Amino acid sequence: MRIMVIHRKTLALFHHFFHSSRFYPSEAKSIGDEILKEGLEGREYDEDSSEAWSLDMCNKIRQRVVGFKIH
Repeated sequence: MRIMVIHRKTLALFHHFFHSSRFYPSEAKSIGDEILKEGLEGREYDEDSSEAWSLDMCNKIRQRVVGFKIH
């Protein structure tokens, strides 16, 4: 039988990482809603530029969600 020894510092680091990296979908949804509202406000659908708009908004959402400390 192997006994695993966990030091207090290791346990504290694990606890900090686990609690500081929690992801809440509701906060990501509010970020997405905000960016979509800003990005589509006052625009009319245009087949040629809609792909660029969608990629731009997706990149903005990704940057905000990844860069946002959710805890």
